[in-house]
Amino acid sequence: MSSSSTLATMLRGGLRGYEGVRNGGGAVRLRRLHASSIALKKGRNSRESEDSFEADEYQEEKEEEDLFDAPSRSSSSFTPLDKSAIRQSNVSAILSFAKQAEQDRKLKLRPQKIKSKAASSWSSSSDDSSGKKRLPIQGLRQVVACSEGEDEIAELKKVVRAWKVAGMKVTKRTGAEIVGRCCNLGRPEVAAELVSNREQYGLPDLDQPIMIKLHHALLTSSRLPPRLPATQPISPTLTLLRLSLLQQKSADASALEQETARLLSSKKSRTFKSTEAIESWTVEAKSALKTAGGQWEEVLKKVVV
Repeated sequence: MSSSSTLATMLRGGLRGYEGVRNGGGAVRLRRLHASSIALKKGRNSRESEDSFEADEYQEEKEEEDLFDAPSRSSSSFTPLDKSAIRQSNVSAILSFAKQAEQDRKLKLRPQKIKSKAASSWSSSSDDSSGKKRLPIQGLRQVVACSEGEDEIAELKKVVRAWKVAGMKVTKRTGAEIVGRCCNLGRPEVAAELVSNREQYGLPDLDQPIMIKLHHALLTSSRLPPRLPATQPISPTLTLLRLSLLQQKSADASALEQETARLLSSKKSRTFKSTEAIESWTVEAKSALKTAGGQWEEVLKKVVV
C-alpha cells in the first residue's frame, strides 16, 4: 500500500489533529496540529489560495473532503446510471428534509405530544453542535457533481432553495462548486441567479477566482452582471469584467456610475493567485473598454489592476 493511501486510511479511521508531511525522500510522517484558530489559519496560509479561512471554515472544509466516501472514487468514475441514482437519492432526501423542517416549525405551535411523534421522522439525520437536525453537506455536493444537462442544472435552484429552507448552510467551497458546475455546463445565468439572491438561496460570499469565472462566462452569453450582496468583495479584476458586461449591453451612464461607486466602496478582496486564464480575461476586458472609448475608457483609468 502506498504511503499516501496509508495516510488517507488512517485519517478516515479517525486520526484527528495530525497532518501528513512528505520529506525529501518521499516518506510521509505525521505532525501534530495545534487546535487554536491561530494555528489553523497559519496552516491554511501555507497554501496558495484566495483567502485565509477562519477556524470554523477550515473545519467545514475538512468535513467535506470525502465527497463519495472513497479517495479513489470521483463523480467521473461512476457510470451514468450510478450518477443518476446518487443524484436522485440526494435530491429526494434534501427536498423531504426541507418539507419536514417546514412542518416541524409549524408543529412548534401545537401540543407537545404531536411534536414528539413528528420528531421521530428525523432519525436518519444528524445533530449539529446546537442540537439542530441537519443533513451532511456531502449530499448537496453530490447533487452538484452528478448534475448533467440543462434540466438538472436548472433543478439546482430548487435543491439549493430547499437546503436553505431546511435551515442548513451552504459553505464557501460548496457554493464555488455550484457556480463552477453551472459555468462548465454552459448555464452561467443559473449561477448568477443563485449568487444574486442570497435571501432565497443562501450562497455565501465567494472567492474572487470563481466570481471572475462566472462573469467571464456571462460575457460569452451576453448578459448583465449579477446583483451582488453588499458584503461580497469585488477586486479590480472582477470590476473590469462587470464593466465589460455593462458595456456589452450598452448600459446607460447611471449604471456605469453605480458600478464605479461600488468599486470604491466595496470591501477589499483578499489577494488571490491569478491564473493564465484570468490574466487573459483581464487583458480582454481592458481592451474592450478602451475600444469603446468615451465614458468607458475614462472609468478604465480608475480601475487599477
